[in-house]
Amino acid sequence: GNLEVSPPVTVRGKQYPLGRILIGNYISRAENREMFKFVRDFLYAQKVQSPLELDSDWLIVGHVDEFLTFVPAPDQKGFRLLLASPTACYKLLKQKDREGYGHALMFEGKLGICNQVKIRSILADQDLKSSNEYFQKCIDWNRGILKEELG
Repeated sequence: GNLEVSPPVTVRGKQYPLGRILIGNYISRAENREMFKFVRDFLYAQKVQSPLELDSDWLIVGHVDEFLTFVPAPDQKGFRLLLASPTACYKLLKQKDREGYGHALMFEGKLGICNQVKIRSILADQDLKSSNEYFQKCIDWNRGILKEELG
């Protein structure tokens, strides 16, 4: 579960025709939930896809696919990296509040799976906002690594 593969890339003149392996790691925490050593050793030993480790310890499950994915694009690169964005989500929720939807229920119809809460309540929750600001910093940090290592 804590493994993704990028599309094929060329970075600093080095070709990765099968893409790069992306592994979630727990870089900023003393507690270590990293993948079994023998699996990591195997991934690094195969050399062709040169694993890239991303910080995922800020996530509950801690898997890279919780905040990133790749989609095809019709250009020379051939793909786009999509990253979760708490900042973009808050911007959208604020827009909907200004448009008069602040009392609309989030997760409507998902009763029993998650709490139904109004858009305005989410925007007013300062603890949630603070957590999401931290999560955005983590995503931005990983974005920097991905830009450098995937070109």
